[in-house]
Amino acid sequence: MERIKEIIGLAIGEASMCWSETPKGIFDSEDAERIVEETTKKIVELNKFAEARKLMSETLFKDEGLYIGYQSNIAMLLYDEQGRNGKPIDYKDHNNRNEIAKKIINLIFK
Repeated sequence: MERIKEIIGLAIGEASMCWSETPKGIFDSEDAERIVEETTKKIVELNKFAEARKLMSETLFKDEGLYIGYQSNIAMLLYDEQGRNGKPIDYKDHNNRNEIAKKIINLIFK
């Protein structure tokens, strides 16, 4: 993580000098450090999420029963949604697609 912070800090420092004329005033190093910290945290969280997705994918594709369980649950959710209100779902409608996508994400991750 320290190497990531160093790379971000160097990039912010370099970007702070991308002016056609030298800027005037005092460089707020505390604010720059805050930006480095926040950016580093976001990158670390993204990396954790990527690692979790990789583990989930590897596990899902190695375990046929688990795969079939997820597949069946998603298929049933789609089936249930299709029959809701006795009307077919208009998948061309942006809002409908987003609502179904939210339900699939919640099914998998909650």
